[in-house]
Amino acid sequence: MRLARHTVAFVAVISVLIVPSWALAQGYPSKPVRVVVPWPAGGLIDVSGRIVFQKISETLGQQFIIDNRPGATGSIGADLVAKSAPDGYTIMVHSTSHVSNPHIYNKLPYDTLKDFAQRQAPALAGGDLGYAAAAVSGYPDCGAGGRARV
Repeated sequence: MRLARHTVAFVAVISVLIVPSWALAQGYPSKPVRVVVPWPAGGLIDVSGRIVFQKISETLGQQFIIDNRPGATGSIGADLVAKSAPDGYTIMVHSTSHVSNPHIYNKLPYDTLKDFAQRQAPALAGGDLGYAAAAVSGYPDCGAGGRARV
């Protein structure tokens, strides 16, 4: 149970980090957001992502559609995200294998460092998205700028 809570907290923080801050400033999201989970449905990463993005969806009033693309230790889903438009409407919930894949596989269809943008959303400074992630994870200090409203 404790491991599951830490995993949900980790996924929440990572999920918030990948939402581009410039998109939030322009009324993001103005249309449904595709959340690629490069793992099978029902697994720990999938379930954690669904919990987090359900709360984020409720908070922002926009759909976050989970799209499972499993295979090749997450490389299939990651490739899909790497080739999508960099507009913030295709985001990914992944595991640490995303960092280790370049060291395991000789050739990947994407560059792990260059093809993915990780931006800090204003939510980590105490915005509503940070509060949503903190409320889901059960860790009130999840938002860096202050305590969450739990």
